[in-house]
Amino acid sequence: MVMALAVAYAHAHSSLVIPTPRNAIDGSLPAFKGGANPPGGISCSCADGKSCPLGSARAAAGVGQPCLWWSQGCSIGCEYCLTDPRHPENNGSIPTAPITGNPPHADKAGFRKSYCDDPKTGAVLPKQFWTMNLHAVEGAEDDSYRFNPWRAPGSAPVVDPCGQAGGKYRATPMGGASNFVTVNVSGLRLQMGDLGSRVLPPTEPARVTRWEAGSTPRVAWGMRFNHGGGYQYRLCPAERWPCTEAAFQTLTRT
Repeated sequence: MVMALAVAYAHAHSSLVIPTPRNAIDGSLPAFKGGANPPGGISCSCADGKSCPLGSARAAAGVGQPCLWWSQGCSIGCEYCLTDPRHPENNGSIPTAPITGNPPHADKAGFRKSYCDDPKTGAVLPKQFWTMNLHAVEGAEDDSYRFNPWRAPGSAPVVDPCGQAGGKYRATPMGGASNFVTVNVSGLRLQMGDLGSRVLPPTEPARVTRWEAGSTPRVAWGMRFNHGGGYQYRLCPAERWPCTEAAFQTLTRT
């Protein structure tokens, strides 16, 4: 038996939808029925529940807020995300200074900016695998996403291996649609800033997806907002749960 975790290496809102991820725990709440948007928030399915590119699969498995468990303020080659209290500048505290990019989109995290002074980056993604800003010269000023996670998949840190609700702490000023709605489900209260590995319960045994060795499993993911980037599927053996990011990195290499 394995537990699957899909990590989006992009500044985007996206989520695994098949099999249903643990962080779609609120998908059964009435506020998200049919892919509806709750007051003050967004659903990770289509707003009308019908026009999704993945059709009924996404409408059934992608509702709720699974695409809002993510990380922000993270650059390739850095040890920590700037939103992470462990980042040296934060001294163990939740950051309260604005986390921005550079002009002409200073309101967006990571735009033309690295969040560490000396990023230790190895191989980067060949240009044929870029997904946006394709006419920029690599490394030039207008190569606006050269520090973003997809430029060197696997070399950017994350705040939490299971994502952070809203991608930031409530007290951290940050651009983007980080509007995670507080929900009460299955006796849990989930809110902006929660760390997935600490608050999300393991999937009930009856709902765990089982894949037979040697088979070709069906998986799917979908986006709410497309900012370019890519996706990587990683597996964690159930007996090692909860997996840390370091464990995932080791498992990826073996």
